[in-house]
Amino acid sequence: MAVAAQIVTINSTPTPTMSVQDITRAILDESLSNRTPEPTLSIQPTYTPYPTYTPYPTPKYDEKSFEVLGYYSYYWPPLGGINCDTNPDGSEECLHVANGDLYTDWIGDGVACPASIPFNSRVFIKELGRSYICIDRGGLIYIDDYNYYWFDVLIPQPELPYGSFIHAIVTLP
Repeated sequence: MAVAAQIVTINSTPTPTMSVQDITRAILDESLSNRTPEPTLSIQPTYTPYPTYTPYPTPKYDEKSFEVLGYYSYYWPPLGGINCDTNPDGSEECLHVANGDLYTDWIGDGVACPASIPFNSRVFIKELGRSYICIDRGGLIYIDDYNYYWFDVLIPQPELPYGSFIHAIVTLP
């Protein structure tokens, strides 16, 4: 009883008629009423200057050919919009591809590749059974977080549905 009386004297005034249950209740009531609020988790965004550098996986250049997994899309410059580049003055540039050639020289044979694949690399798409030459780039032609490559074939009509999963063999120039 001396220990309980000692604990009670810290938080309240003991009385000789208090039972152990009364002392326990008094201690719990006092401790609950004097509790400080528990901290809450607050997620704050972290400022990151734009644009951020994202290191894309690059192929091993000591090998002449390598196989990649990826996605298929197509583009056709006469449609305008996202099928074209934008000039510094804001006008559309639809006649030339990124390597400087006219798009008409590469219809059915050219493909836009991620920037890590050099121009003039050969891209064989197994699902189509044919090769294309890397002659262009594109804002949405990249290697994603899962190391899948996007390939954008220069052709008037798609040969596969947009975003079809493909296997490609890339042969460097």
